Amino acid sequence: MSANIMKNPDEDHLRLLSIFHYVLAAMSAFTGCIPLIHVSLGIAMLAGAFDADPNPPPPMMGLFFACIGGTISLFCWTLATLKLLAGRWLAQHTHYCFCFVVAGVECLQMPMGTVLGVFTILVLSRESVKALFQGIPYRDPRLAALDDFHDDMEAPAKPPARPDDGSIREGRSSE
Repeated sequence: MSANIMKNPDEDHLRLLSIFHYVLAAMSAFTGCIPLIHVSLGIAMLAGAFDADPNPPPPMMGLFFACIGGTISLFCWTLATLKLLAGRWLAQHTHYCFCFVVAGVECLQMPMGTVLGVFTILVLSRESVKALFQGIPYRDPRLAALDDFHDDMEAPAKPPARPDDGSIREGRSSE
């Protein structure tokens, strides 16, 4: 029997989705590093680094920069962590609801998050994938036909039944 008949296509799809979740998590983590420039500028404003200028920014502007930049960084890193966990759990076939919710949240991150979220939702909506997450082993529907085919070939030949219909067969005569 061929090895690719036994292979579950859902496992390949989940493995690919897992890899793409890792890639998008890395992109989100990198995006979360960009607002750190604003955080450092805000801290510099609060520390008085720009006080030598003739018109220095007010310290509250530094607090604003630091808080908004820190919030955006924290938000991006949180999304990256969620995507990283979803990718890991997609590969392990666990935490179905968490993966589904993260896929829905990813749909808001356009354009790549939307594509990945929609594909993840489509794959997770299959009954075979739900069974895979519940630990039910995969059974290829083509194997049932092969099992029937092999059963017919391996079955011993049955002797023909002797009909009692009154006809002349095997030396019997009808009256």
